[in-house]
Amino acid sequence: MIGIAIFVVFAVLMLAGVPIGVALMLAGSLGIGMADLGWLSIPNNFYAGIAKYPLLALPMFVLVGSIFDRSGVAQRLVNFALAIVGRGPGMLPMVAIGVAMFLGGISGSGPANAAAVGGVMLAAMARAGYPPPTRPA
Repeated sequence: MIGIAIFVVFAVLMLAGVPIGVALMLAGSLGIGMADLGWLSIPNNFYAGIAKYPLLALPMFVLVGSIFDRSGVAQRLVNFALAIVGRGPGMLPMVAIGVAMFLGGISGSGPANAAAVGGVMLAAMARAGYPPPTRPA
């Protein structure tokens, strides 16, 4: 019953043009309110979701990614991965995966790895002529 109510509220909100994140939040809050957990469990769950210690390290990994890019270490990693994968159409995204694999082994944190590699590889892909990401209208 609760699952059906969550789905119906989510579908109605989406049809009404509410953004996806807000529709998920409102439908989930309704589900929590209907399930004997009480409305006061919503702030506790929200805090528990964002109070992760690895998330505190994300700004430092973004800084490390910027330092990698400016010092030339990122270009060396890209050249190393290109030497392994080879050159050709569509190889730079595969290089991004290879660089993420190397840095993931070093850092051990997925979000931090995405922040560091994303900053480096987006600049490399822009220099290589890949089109920028398109924003939905």
